[in-house]
Amino acid sequence: MLSSITLSFEHDLSANMVLPILPIGLKENLSEQDHNPFFQSENFIYHHLGNYIDPLPSGTLLSLNSSKLEPSIQVLSNVTLPSQPPHASECLWVKILKSIPKSAAQEFFPYKDGFSLAWVTLSDSGSKNLRQDESGPAIGRLIRNKLKICFEQGFILPDNAQALKAKLIHLALRDQYDLIITTGGTGLTSRDITPQATAQVLDYQLPGFVQAMMAESLKKTSRAILSRAVAGVLEKSLILNLPGSQKAVSENLSAILEALPHALDKLHDDPSPCGG
Repeated sequence: MLSSITLSFEHDLSANMVLPILPIGLKENLSEQDHNPFFQSENFIYHHLGNYIDPLPSGTLLSLNSSKLEPSIQVLSNVTLPSQPPHASECLWVKILKSIPKSAAQEFFPYKDGFSLAWVTLSDSGSKNLRQDESGPAIGRLIRNKLKICFEQGFILPDNAQALKAKLIHLALRDQYDLIITTGGTGLTSRDITPQATAQVLDYQLPGFVQAMMAESLKKTSRAILSRAVAGVLEKSLILNLPGSQKAVSENLSAILEALPHALDKLHDDPSPCGG
């Protein structure tokens, strides 16, 4: 992660505003962007790192204080915006946490205060708004009871392997979520593509998580044997597949919740002993 980032503010910004951080060089070219309605807004933040900014993990806080007190900005996502040819702009999409006055250049210090969680619901009908997603939000509630979550975002996709692979790669490699949990698509129908799509993007699998979830599920129903869920790691992200029903989500998570804090710490190279 960057040790610091210098930002400029063209206007006073109020708490709860959501806007991008753009390259300072783009400021000079905005007059040529009249064809793009997005660039007609004046509420931008500019960084001083040239035409490229390294991704910052979703949930990262930016503070004017190097002691990491009273953060002013939180990173929501890393995005690519079309801008001045020939290059698009790599940007940060952020939320303003406290009012920021107009200023030429200020140094901010990035840090995280907890784990970031992304949950992805796989559902053809849900993605068309034909049914309410209950399993995804349930993941968030159960995880928050066990982990200190600094940022959480839900997503919903159709049962499409390419869409899921692209989403997992972006969440893990660009937005750098600590924990990514999918729900749905772990069964045997032709539309159940979650396990094979997930396996194709993992660096390595963690079969212990799957075994623990299977053992717990078999206590409830013999049909649990049909689950093809996988678990594993992509870069520094722990990725888990859960079934689609809210009940099964709760049952599966109950088997692994105790192990999650230690697993996430180890993924970030925590040197403490594993015993105990």
